[in-house]
Amino acid sequence: MEDGKIIMPAGFKKSQADIPKKTQEKIDNYLSENNLNEFGDSKGTMYMGGSPLYNESTGQSTDRYEHVLKKFPNLAKS
Repeated sequence: MEDGKIIMPAGFKKSQADIPKKTQEKIDNYLSENNLNEFGDSKGTMYMGGSPLYNESTGQSTDRYEHVLKKFPNLAKS
């Protein structure tokens, strides 16, 4: 995050998941308010391969919002 804006690494696409815009905004606000990085971890967390959204051994990518909702399922509720 930079000045309250979430910055994704080059090559990442916006959410392709079926997560409502309102929920996405709720997630982004929660991360900002709780001083967490864009993946829901402490700022400064380092990841093997640069991102927790990509599994190098399987080649599978996970949507960022789905990833955060797995950590904080209460954010999906109204």
